[in-house]
Amino acid sequence: MHTSQARTLLIGLEGALVLVAILLGWVLGQPPLQHASLSERAAAWGVAGTLPMLAALVIITRWPQGPWRSLVELIDELLVPMLRGWSFGEMALAAALAGFGEEMLFRGVLQEVLQRVLVDWGLPVPWLAILAAGFLFGLAHAISLAYVVFATLVGIYLGWLYVWTGDLTAPIVTHALYDFVALVYLGRFRGDPSSY
Repeated sequence: MHTSQARTLLIGLEGALVLVAILLGWVLGQPPLQHASLSERAAAWGVAGTLPMLAALVIITRWPQGPWRSLVELIDELLVPMLRGWSFGEMALAAALAGFGEEMLFRGVLQEVLQRVLVDWGLPVPWLAILAAGFLFGLAHAISLAYVVFATLVGIYLGWLYVWTGDLTAPIVTHALYDFVALVYLGRFRGDPSSY
């Protein structure tokens, strides 16, 4: 697939997730943005929440060990070449759509519905819903086993951030900002010896 086609497809898929989240939320009786205040406080927590994820990205890509080595090889073979032709605006659009769409779907709808079901079963433990939604998030990123594991850990972290702040704005901002910085890092600096 040509780079521009891949770019259009990826941005389109991320945008479609916003519609999927709205539709699934309607079917399940869970508005995806019910707990999104768009407050400055939640946005600030979202920005701060990006830092551990960015640290993990740098550590994994700079010093790949064990199962992360195959993940870095996959990133270098598929993602880095595809991103080289992207503009900053395209990276920002893809990141924003991923932040909104994926968080609306996996935290705003699925994690909320799972939590409601667990409460109905007498298990008012948010960790079970966080783990289940995180695992589903990982499966949705099934490019390789290492990427599923990485995405599952990210999904669990974003689910925890959502519960901890009580505001979907925080994981939306974290996810979007992380994706944007990661896309810029991988597309502009990864593999460039002058960046090290």
